[in-house]
Amino acid sequence: MMSKAMEGRRHRISVGNRRSWRQILSRLFRPHVWSAVGEGEIRDGNQARAGWTPKYLILMGICIGWSVKRQLTARFDEARTTVCMLEPPNGPLPKSYQGFFKQLGRFDVPLVHSVMEQLRQEAPRSVQGAWFLHNWVPFAVDGSRVEAPRTAANEEYMGCAGRSGTGPQMWVTMITHLPSGLPWDWRQGPGGSSERAHLLDMLGSLPERSLIIGDAGFVSYEGMLEMEQAGQPFLIRVGGNFTLLLDGQPIPSRLERTRHGILVYLWPDRIYRKKLAPLVVRLIVLKGKGAEVYLLTNVRSSTELPKWMAFELYRARWGIEVTYRSLKQTMDRRRLLSKSPANANMELAIYILALFLLVLHGIVVMGPQCVRLSIAAALAVMHTAMEAVRWDFDWRDFTTELARATRDKYNRAQNKRARDWPHKKKERPPGPPKLRRLTAEHRKRLRELACETKTG
Repeated sequence: MMSKAMEGRRHRISVGNRRSWRQILSRLFRPHVWSAVGEGEIRDGNQARAGWTPKYLILMGICIGWSVKRQLTARFDEARTTVCMLEPPNGPLPKSYQGFFKQLGRFDVPLVHSVMEQLRQEAPRSVQGAWFLHNWVPFAVDGSRVEAPRTAANEEYMGCAGRSGTGPQMWVTMITHLPSGLPWDWRQGPGGSSERAHLLDMLGSLPERSLIIGDAGFVSYEGMLEMEQAGQPFLIRVGGNFTLLLDGQPIPSRLERTRHGILVYLWPDRIYRKKLAPLVVRLIVLKGKGAEVYLLTNVRSSTELPKWMAFELYRARWGIEVTYRSLKQTMDRRRLLSKSPANANMELAIYILALFLLVLHGIVVMGPQCVRLSIAAALAVMHTAMEAVRWDFDWRDFTTELARATRDKYNRAQNKRARDWPHKKKERPPGPPKLRRLTAEHRKRLRELACETKTG
C-alpha cells in the first residue's frame, strides 16, 4: 500500500505534458544503436542461459553508475529493479552481480566503446551553435588515476604507479568536448599506462575542425609528429624540459610581446642523430597570472589561430578538470570496488559511460544551453527519475526538471575558500622552454633533408 506522502509525490511529479525519461531513452537508444552492439544476435548457450543481452548489460551499467548506494551489490540490486521496470525483459533477469560482471566481461570494454560511438553522433545535432568555439571544435585531453581495492590480483595487474605505499590504481585518459562538457572518448589501463599513447589511439574518433588542447605532459616529438601527419591540429603547453630552435633571428627577450608567435623547430638531439627531420611548430606565449604560458601549435597561420583565440581556447581547457571532478567527486566514483582486475576494468568503463549518458541527456534536453549544465543537479534529477521508474510513476516533468539543472548565474565576489586550503596540492607551473639558435650543422642537415625530399 502506497503511503499518503508517496501518493502526494506521485501527483506532483505526474503534472505536465513534457516527455518522460523513457521517451528520452528511446530517442537516444534507437534500434540502430542496439543493432550495432549485437542486440538480437544469436548468443551461445552460456549467454542465453544467463539472460543477459547487450541491451540489458548497458542499461544495468548506466544505472549502476548513477546509483547512490555504497556497496557494489546494493548498486546492482537497485539497478536491476530499475531496469526490470524500465524495459521489462522477456524473462526474469538473474540476481547475481557476479554473474552480471562475468557476462559483461565476455563483451569487455569494446562494448562500452561501441555504444558511445553510436550515441555521440547525437551531440553535434543537439548542441547546434555550441558545437564550435571560435570556428574550432575544441577537445581537451588529460589523464587521471582511479584507486582500486588493495588485493593481490589488483596489485599484480595494476602495480604501484604513484608514490611509495600507494595502492593499485587504474589510469584513465579522457577527451572532453569543452563547450558541452561531453566526455567524447577515453582509454584506460593499469596505473602506469601512457597518456600520450592513449591520446594517439583516440585521434580517429575526433570530428572535423577539432583542436586538441593539452598540458605539458603531452609534449613529445613522436606524438606531435603523428598528429601532424594525421592532419590533427593541436595546442599544447610546453615546459622547461624541451629545447626549441630558432632559425636566423635573435631570441626575443620578451616572448609574450610577440604579436603572432614565432616559428620554431622541435628537434631533440636523439632525433637529429637519427637524421630525421624536425617538426616546425609555432610558439605562442601568453601572459598568465604570475607566470607566462608557453604553447606549441601546428596551426602555423596566425590568421586561422591568432594569439587571442589561443588564449581563450587554452583557458577553456579547465573543462577537462571539471569532467574528472564530476566523475570522482560529484558521482563519488573516485575509488573502484571490484577486487579483480577484470571486474575493475568493466566497473570503470560503465562509470565513464554513466557520466557520458548524464551529459548527453542534458545536451538532448537543453540544446545549446547545455553549456550551463550542472552535473550535480542533473544527477539529482536522474536519481528522481530512477526512483519514479521503480515505483512505476509516470513522471512527465523529467525534461522540465533537467532543463532547470543549470549552474548558478550569480557573479562570485571572491574565490572559493577551497582553492586556498593549506593542504591542497599546488603543482609548480612549467617553466619556459629553452631557446637556442640553429647551428651551422643544423642548417646543413636541413639542406640535405630538402634535397632528399626533392629527389624522393
